[in-house]
Order: sequence, then C-alpha cells, then structure tokens
Amino acid sequence: MPVIVVRGQDGDVHAFENRCGHRGALIALDDAGSVKNAFQCVYHAWSYDLRGNLIGIAFEKGSNGRGGMPSDFCKADHGRASCARPRSAAWCSRRSRQRLRRSKTISAPRSSGACAA
Repeated sequence: MPVIVVRGQDGDVHAFENRCGHRGALIALDDAGSVKNAFQCVYHAWSYDLRGNLIGIAFEKGSNGRGGMPSDFCKADHGRASCARPRSAAWCSRRSRQRLRRSKTISAPRSSGACAA
C-alpha cells in the first residue's frame, strides 16, 4: 500500500494511504517534496489535509445546475485511512519520538456523525 508520511504544521508526523477516495488514483506522485496545506488528486481534484481528511471536491455542488455530489454526501466519511505508527522512530526528531511513544497509532478524525442529518 503506498503511503504518504508528512509532518503537520504543528510538528506532528502523520501517515495515511496515498490513494484518492474517489477512484483510487495516487494523491502524491513524487517520492519526496513539500506541501503547504493540502494534497490534491491530479485526476478529479479531491483535496486532503495533512492528516488525510477530505477537505475539498471540485464541482461538489455541480456546474450549471448539473452534476455534483448527492445531498447526503459527507466528506468526513471519505478521508484516507491512517497508518500505524512505525515501531522504529529513528527517522523522527526527538520531539516527534517523544510523541510517538505516548500513543500507538496516528489517527485522523473520522466521521463522528458530524454530517448526519
């Protein structure tokens, strides 16, 4: 499974699937680099924050009265799966290693009923 590992703006390390929730295309195409606030799928422009949460969809409301997502579509249900923290944290900074020891997994917020009607 391809994975994205990224350091958030707060310094925390996050890891999640490198696959778009729409059609499974890769979100990040390069092996390394930097991103400011979000990753965007190159095929259909779904956007994910640095924790893997879905934050944007091109034409979510449609265009010219056509298309768009169903009214019950909930972005919180379509974030990327987070990955377990690595057992070896040698690649992390000292601050990150301390945080890694305190919890077992990296978890992005998932649906908590926020979109439920």
